[in-house]
Amino acid sequence: MHGFVPLSANPRWQRHDADTRVRVFADAYGLDEPQRRELVPMLARRTRAMYHFLARQARAGVQPWTGMWDTGHGDAWQADADYTHAHEAAWAGALLG
Repeated sequence: MHGFVPLSANPRWQRHDADTRVRVFADAYGLDEPQRRELVPMLARRTRAMYHFLARQARAGVQPWTGMWDTGHGDAWQADADYTHAHEAAWAGALLG
């Protein structure tokens, strides 16, 4: 969902219709109500996990992750996690409303 809606802090990728796109995505996958309730908090956890993965790999010097970290991908994943967390209520409303 992060990449397909998309759910990004970057203004170039933000969608004014993200709420609708989140709902359409969940509808297309046939998610039931319990799955939708689990989905919203999982979105920020998943993007935050990617940030932590990049950080660990960069500290270990593993490519291509170190190069990605050095070019700002870690900052982008952190910003996306914060953005996603900040919009959880709106997206939960779209999924469950």
